[in-house]
Amino acid sequence: MEELMESTRAHLAGQVYQPSVLPHSYASTCSTTISAIDLATGYNDEETKVIKETRKIFEDDRIAVGVTCVRVPVLRAHSEAITFECEHPISEDEVRAILSEAPE
Repeated sequence: MEELMESTRAHLAGQVYQPSVLPHSYASTCSTTISAIDLATGYNDEETKVIKETRKIFEDDRIAVGVTCVRVPVLRAHSEAITFECEHPISEDEVRAILSEAPE
């Protein structure tokens, strides 16, 4: 967080900032290159973690998961956008009803 604050100050002042935590300054820049990309899968480490964790939570190694992780330069936030496909058509209201009864 300190590096983000320092790099943001430098960016706003028009100064060059030499990062030490990440390989490049990410002030005012969204980045998908959080970690090395596995050439066999096309996913980076964070994306692979999401895939594995999703399969673990649902106890289903066959579940198909497509993930894009993007680092956004903010101090405190977390966001997810989820798109899923079902075997049979289902309405938004049906999904909401199912989720409202799901354990927390």
